[in-house]
Amino acid sequence: MEKDLFYENIKKDPEKRKVFEDAREIGLIQPFDPEVLTRLRRTYYGGLSGLLYLYAFSTTSETIGTKIEILSYVFEEQEYTILHGDTDSTKMMSNCRMSEKLDYNSWIEVEKKRKIWVYDTFSMRKIEKGIYYRLERPKVHREIPRRVIQSISTRDENNFSLSELDDSLLFLPIVSQIENSLEKNPYYKFLKPELERYKEIVKYKEKVLEWKQIQAH
Repeated sequence: MEKDLFYENIKKDPEKRKVFEDAREIGLIQPFDPEVLTRLRRTYYGGLSGLLYLYAFSTTSETIGTKIEILSYVFEEQEYTILHGDTDSTKMMSNCRMSEKLDYNSWIEVEKKRKIWVYDTFSMRKIEKGIYYRLERPKVHREIPRRVIQSISTRDENNFSLSELDDSLLFLPIVSQIENSLEKNPYYKFLKPELERYKEIVKYKEKVLEWKQIQAH
């Protein structure tokens, strides 16, 4: 099983660990909401469901931009702010191998029920803002409110539906990659049923057969 790097970092600091454990106990640190997961299942990027993209791949400098963009579509109908900045976690990740490197963090702050919640793309958790700032001590470089995101001229051109997969076979190796690493993933319990659901709706077995027939000629 791969390590939960966010929690591994927290555990190194006794004060942070206590803040984390106490906050989790009273519900100020949680997994993403069920409704967020449902919307991630219905949002597609590069042929994959948003849920697969966010949870099957580590958050690195290469994936974080796409992850935050997907989340912005999930919260399309709510008021939110996207923030980019340095956090204690990104400082920890800056000296990793290039494939694991994370030079900055991105998160979305959403107001719900009189609290501001941080949906963090590194920890993949929903954390009350005050707790998040105590744990990660972010240095914010940029804040982008929803109205600015919504005004981007090319935003409506992005296709986040499944239609782009209609005739494509390019996603097959990616699905195979996810399957091969699934048992090591800390989110295995809900990634496995999501992968099975996804394979069914994209007619994965038929696509694999089609690919083999092409390769045989």
